[in-house]
Order: sequence, then C-alpha cells, then structure tokens
Amino acid sequence: FSCGALSYRNPDPRHPYLMIQKMYDTARKGIAFTALDQEVFPPHSLLVGLHKIRTLGFCKSLSPEAKLIDGYLPDDFTMVIPKR
Repeated sequence: FSCGALSYRNPDPRHPYLMIQKMYDTARKGIAFTALDQEVFPPHSLLVGLHKIRTLGFCKSLSPEAKLIDGYLPDDFTMVIPKR
C-alpha cells in the first residue's frame, strides 16, 4: 500500500505510472495506493495530482479487476489493483 508517494512532483510525467507498474510487478497479491485528484487539487510546487480516469485505465491494463475508490475526500482517490 502506498499513501501519497505518487503525488510528489517529478520531471518525468511517466514516473507515477512506472512506479505503479514496478509495485504491481513485485506484489504477490496486488497493490493499493492513494493519490491526489488533479481535477480538484490546486497547483502546488511540491505535489501534483493524477488524472483518476486515465490512471484507472492504466491500472485496468495491469488487472481488469482494478477498482477506483473516491468520494471520501474532495481531492483524493484510492486505487486497488489485485493480481491476476
């Protein structure tokens, strides 16, 4: 489980997706992570949000059972990706 680690700004826009892939590849049962929602999270010098629908699409490419959980905080979402 990763909580907020993917929200730190990185010069490589692929960074969060590369980390999701790496976590998934090394997991035995699956992964879960939280991230900031770029549609709601205001611009910030240190943190950056992810597009939750695009992120869900990427996660579903890893596992069709990937699930988006949102609505619990205005600027946050959780992704759960079980291993196939």
